[in-house]
Amino acid sequence: FDEVGNVSCFDETCTLLQEQGKAKAINALRTKRKYTHAYGIGDGGTDFDMYAGGAVDDFVGVGIHVVRQSVQEKCRQSGRAFVTTEAELRDWIRNRC
Repeated sequence: FDEVGNVSCFDETCTLLQEQGKAKAINALRTKRKYTHAYGIGDGGTDFDMYAGGAVDDFVGVGIHVVRQSVQEKCRQSGRAFVTTEAELRDWIRNRC
């Protein structure tokens, strides 16, 4: 950070900054740790890409603080859940544990 608190640089080699970076990171974790199930939770398009890219078995779109219409529509089109309250999110998580 610079003297006024702005980001002045970042690690340009970070997997998460690459296209499908979250999916790549999750796939690496699944391979390394031998996870049989992975679930995605997110409010943005790159979060949904985890599901679209096959890195997670299921995905829930979250619109608790802000509803991003593009994510809500992707969830609707793919049959994935989209929640707008914390209670709905807790229920979604409980149903997968």
